Amino acid sequence: MTVFRINLIRGRPIPLPQRAAIVWLLLLALLAAGWVLAGAIYYSIGGVLQTQNRQRQVAEEQLRFAQQHPDQPDAFRYIQLQRQQLEQAAASLATAGKLLQRRYPTAQMLYAITTALPPHVRLLTLDLPSSSPSLRMELTIPLPPHGKPLDPSQQLKTWRSKAEVQRYLTDIREESSRQMVWEGQPAFLVRITATLREEE
Repeated sequence: MTVFRINLIRGRPIPLPQRAAIVWLLLLALLAAGWVLAGAIYYSIGGVLQTQNRQRQVAEEQLRFAQQHPDQPDAFRYIQLQRQQLEQAAASLATAGKLLQRRYPTAQMLYAITTALPPHVRLLTLDLPSSSPSLRMELTIPLPPHGKPLDPSQQLKTWRSKAEVQRYLTDIREESSRQMVWEGQPAFLVRITATLREEE
């Protein structure tokens, strides 16, 4: 006997409530897809507008840079040059800071040196080399019309005995001396060297 497979439900119509539910499901699916598509389009358009705004701002900045710096071909190279200059300035400031840490109280030291001088002796020059801890100075000692001239070694002894001077200087010694005319009077020019003490 031959068996026939016949779908008897195929010709049966779908009930109206079931069809309404299917239609509503399709509408909801279409609405959800529409919302998703609209959101994607909105965010895409926003991204495109932001990109265009950035491009316009970059173009405006490049034009402004070209107007302000006509000798610079590229803003990025200019920024690199400025960075290098800043690094060099920072290195210079660091060096200056180290030098300032080694600075000497010149005013106090000068006061201590000059107050220990006799009234007729003058401090003519004072040299503080920046690259050396040594100090050089020149004294003018006038020759008295009668009597023995001042011995520079006495002045060195005076400085060596004063704590105010020893606070700043050590190894005070005479380098040379020669006769000269100072303010129309005969005098001795005495060169003295000393070593600067490091600040604690």
